[in-house]
Amino acid sequence: MIDVSSDAQWVAAASKRRIALWDAAAAREVVNWSPANDASYWQVKVSPDGREIATVDFENQKAVVLWDVSSRKQRRILTGSFSRCDWLEFSPDGRYLAASFQDVGGAGEVVVWRRADGAVAWRLPFEEHAVACPSRKFDPGGIRQSQVRRRRILGFED
Repeated sequence: MIDVSSDAQWVAAASKRRIALWDAAAAREVVNWSPANDASYWQVKVSPDGREIATVDFENQKAVVLWDVSSRKQRRILTGSFSRCDWLEFSPDGRYLAASFQDVGGAGEVVVWRRADGAVAWRLPFEEHAVACPSRKFDPGGIRQSQVRRRRILGFED
């Protein structure tokens, strides 16, 4: 899995037992490590400032792990109420991390955490058969999370 930060300055990659971060402008690897949890990663996102990487691994798709890049250690583990995380996104200002969790049956939720303390800012449930769309993004002008529910779009704003 590979992710490019919203400003294209950072590139993160996570694979079987490895996490890496590159400074794209300088074309150099900043850090590359093997976490102690020996995981294979399903999702990866780099924060806009390049200080944290969020991952979801194949073994525990219900948890999002925030890694501190400088120490190469887990900063915190964030969880949703459903069986798997389908999507991760940092807000453009880096203050929030959002994830979409969904059960096999289709019901799920979008959880938005405050990055500073890991507290849940919003839980946005969605009904069965909602489209788990990987293109959901934060609006640069504020916190807005949109998702498609059977042909109608619901927006959430702070």
